[in-house]
Amino acid sequence: MIVILTALDFEGAAVRAHLSGLRPHHHQAGTIFEVGHLADRPSCEVALAVIGMGTVNAAAITERAIAEFRPSAVVFVGVAGALRDWVKLGDIVVATRVYAHQGGRVDDDEFLARPRAWDTSHRLVHLAKHVRRSKAWPGADQTPAEVHFEPVAAGDVVLNSSNSPERARLRAHYNDAAAVEMESAGVALAGRHLHESTPTIAVRGISDLAGGAKHNSDGQGWQAVAARHAASFAIGLVTAVDDHASSPARPPVASPAPPSIQPPQPFQERTAPAGYTYNINNSGIDNTGGAYIGSILATAPVRIKQKVVNYAKRHPRRFALIVVALVIVVGGGGYLGVNALLPAEQASSAGSPGHAVLATSSGAACGLRSDRTAQCWGEAGSYSPPVGGLASISLAKELGCGLRADGTAVCWTPPSTGTRPDLLPSGRFQSVATGCGVRVDGTLHCWIGDDQPPAGKFSSLAHGQYGAWCGVRDDKSVTCWNPSGPALTDVPPGPFETVSVGGYHACGLRTDNTLACWGKDDERQASPPTGQFTAVTTGEEHSCALRTDQTVVCWGRAKDGQTEPPGGPFAALGAGTGGEYSCGLRADGTPECWGRLGRYAPPPGKLATSAR
Repeated sequence: MIVILTALDFEGAAVRAHLSGLRPHHHQAGTIFEVGHLADRPSCEVALAVIGMGTVNAAAITERAIAEFRPSAVVFVGVAGALRDWVKLGDIVVATRVYAHQGGRVDDDEFLARPRAWDTSHRLVHLAKHVRRSKAWPGADQTPAEVHFEPVAAGDVVLNSSNSPERARLRAHYNDAAAVEMESAGVALAGRHLHESTPTIAVRGISDLAGGAKHNSDGQGWQAVAARHAASFAIGLVTAVDDHASSPARPPVASPAPPSIQPPQPFQERTAPAGYTYNINNSGIDNTGGAYIGSILATAPVRIKQKVVNYAKRHPRRFALIVVALVIVVGGGGYLGVNALLPAEQASSAGSPGHAVLATSSGAACGLRSDRTAQCWGEAGSYSPPVGGLASISLAKELGCGLRADGTAVCWTPPSTGTRPDLLPSGRFQSVATGCGVRVDGTLHCWIGDDQPPAGKFSSLAHGQYGAWCGVRDDKSVTCWNPSGPALTDVPPGPFETVSVGGYHACGLRTDNTLACWGKDDERQASPPTGQFTAVTTGEEHSCALRTDQTVVCWGRAKDGQTEPPGGPFAALGAGTGGEYSCGLRADGTPECWGRLGRYAPPPGKLATSAR
């Protein structure tokens, strides 16, 4: 049994359209539920109730439904107002956290927030993400709506203002909330607090922008559209929950014997099961399914960096104090973050295309300072980077693009090119190159020029000096295309982690840390050395890679010093899109460049060594 709750009649009707065999179920306290099943799955039993608006109703009826039906999950479905400009009318927001935003104390004219928050069920969030990835909900192929996984704020007020005190409080205290509504806090209180074992989740369709024009969007029919979108996605999630509940249970794991009975055993490395890969990145440690894991199954001895990252995840406050103490003892000026304490294998992802903090192109380079603002030099010195911080940066001739921490993208050009409306693409991205990006759902989107990217799901993207593109798909294969010239289609076998495109050649880093290059090889730029590597970047006719011992090796055209990098360890390489030079970052954030245009000395100061 799965319980679905809605607040309003039109929301209930949107859910009811997917159900069959409904019959009334009278609770002894007077609440009437409708009990039936999914229209295309008679074995999946569902109880539906329309409960009215507000957190009090939601908490009371959720508590009542859990006690009555003992459901495997409670799903709240309804409409909401958007709080972020990248959330559009008709989009779907799946709540990853719920804020009760009206709790607080008022002293004179000052509001002191006393927030309550509940994280959504980990299992339901991951099932919902699987539904989004596989488009496994009714009408998924026909809807233009995007599905966002974000916190929501809930309170007993209908917000329809962009400058009211209530909106200002949301902006000040709950600025990561993507939507505002009236019931999810009550559902979370009942399910996550009063009934700790009952998973709950809220699925919301965006019917207005909570900015003063609610009557316009309501008049245009967006409430019904948003309710249909939310209901359809919720039905896909209910189906996934039912599939999960019906799958065979894993055999129980035997409890370990008490230490007093069994003597201590020497440490042994564990190996990953065949077909599994575990990645360490800036957002945590994850397996191929994307879920965070606390320990590591390794195909090689556990490295120090893995132990450091694990400790930081388990004890974030203690780890932060240790970092601060190290800064004081060492006297760390400039940039010093967690990645500065780790080997290049951890930090070198900062140079991966789409996730770079340092980028180079023909005659130009840009990097991110420790405060995440962009700084450009060389021929890019006249560029006008945007105000505010960036999570990563990319660069091409007369064009820079960056990814902000909230997933929005922004591009910029030299002032002489004038203002262009195509420099601010809509939507949210997980990585960007110059003019194209990988959306949060893995699809590609281009907003500058006439580039038509291929269909499918990708994890990263790279752009070359002469218009060629290559992307790493979710299955770790590489696809290349070029709307204005020859494409680098002779891709060798993978699987690949990253790819970089130069002039008329490309190189990729395989998952086993070896290199493969393809395309034009007249200067031996597509003939990489053997060994183990953590990053690769390409120039116009040369290539460079970062070895696992943190040294840099380059090959290809050697006329102007492109293949003569400085000695010593580097933390990351700049993501190259051509040019006859390359740049890298030392562990302390100092940039160094070499090659023909390395004479454009980087400005004083240190740069960030990790994308985020």
